[in-house]
Amino acid sequence: MRRPLAALAAAAVAALLAGGAGCGPARIVSRRPAPQPRPAAERLTVVLEPFFENADPVYKRDLEERFVTDHMGRTSRQFVQVEVPVTPFLARPKSLQKEHTLVLERVRALRPTWRVVSTSDLPPLEGLVVLVRTVVGRVTPAGSDRWVISSIPIFWGATITEALNVDGTLARYLVDAEKLRDRVLRYPAQPDFAVDTTGLSGQSQEFTFDLEYQEQVFTDPRSHDEALLGGFADRLAEAAVALVEGGS
Repeated sequence: MRRPLAALAAAAVAALLAGGAGCGPARIVSRRPAPQPRPAAERLTVVLEPFFENADPVYKRDLEERFVTDHMGRTSRQFVQVEVPVTPFLARPKSLQKEHTLVLERVRALRPTWRVVSTSDLPPLEGLVVLVRTVVGRVTPAGSDRWVISSIPIFWGATITEALNVDGTLARYLVDAEKLRDRVLRYPAQPDFAVDTTGLSGQSQEFTFDLEYQEQVFTDPRSHDEALLGGFADRLAEAAVALVEGGS
């Protein structure tokens, strides 16, 4: 006896849902090989300042509850659609802290001879040090096939490819280590110690990274976040090394 088409479709969807629970994690698509560590690099002391952000908010629609009183004095509850500003994921305070930790690790791995530290735990330093400041700017979608794949059940096992463009600025300053501690302070919007760079001569460079990543419809969102943070940190570390070496 033939099973109704509706039952067959329901069974197919259930199978896809069950299979989706075990799908692989999100991953960054590598467009070029990562640079290799250079153990013979010049010995430098690099201070990586905690990250700042200057990102444009993303506006998302939400429903806001409001109580309205009419001319008769009667109060009624209404839900109004509003545009809510949301900070992009890579520019949020917790993300910036995680990115800072990851970039410290990556720069140390790329340049093992460098002494790479953060301003939050400065050891005794001598001579000139290179201070690196990072400002994360706009984070904008650069393309996606998610809607097509996620809206058609037969495609739920396919790979979704998405891309983000991330803009920002890296800057380097040469600072006398003895005077660096006198410049360490806390900005109101900064969760960790920063450096007062007033009067310092520096060199800055803007960056634009295209982060392309792949996942599936039922990929764990936590692996999505980890992939973005890791991929962004890789690119930042490479750019920071290039800036430091280009100005030394």
